[in-house]
Amino acid sequence: IGVEFISNPAYQMGLISKIMVWDIVSNEIFGSISSAYIRGSLGLIFCFDIQSRESFGLMKEFYRRVREKSPNNRPSLKMILIGTKSDLWRTRAVSSKEAALWASQRGMQYIEISSKECLNVEMVFRTLIDKILSMPHNYYEKYCSEIYSKR
Repeated sequence: IGVEFISNPAYQMGLISKIMVWDIVSNEIFGSISSAYIRGSLGLIFCFDIQSRESFGLMKEFYRRVREKSPNNRPSLKMILIGTKSDLWRTRAVSSKEAALWASQRGMQYIEISSKECLNVEMVFRTLIDKILSMPHNYYEKYCSEIYSKR
């Protein structure tokens, strides 16, 4: 249907966290579904295929829509930009430098991964968890109470 979900415990910094990953297609059909998931998120991972300028453009558009629909543009929302298929670097259409610059201008870290070679995949999730756990603990309580009181 265009949305995939996995949930796993994550052990980091001496804490056990439940990480839920929603793979949401950035398609207009799923716009209302995406908004609901994003509204309740503490972190987001934006991905694009390094071999495709079109993929990079679609990711930028999805980022723009996320920022538009986020309450108060949620500056505390932790985000990472991922370039996928780094094992196919010889046929890349988007340079590492261009992607890293775009990410840094928006306060994001840029990481390239290869699922095929298992390169940096786990690191992405650990990095995002670290960013979320570095937020003040009272932020979680305040944010979660605001989100769940609106339901």
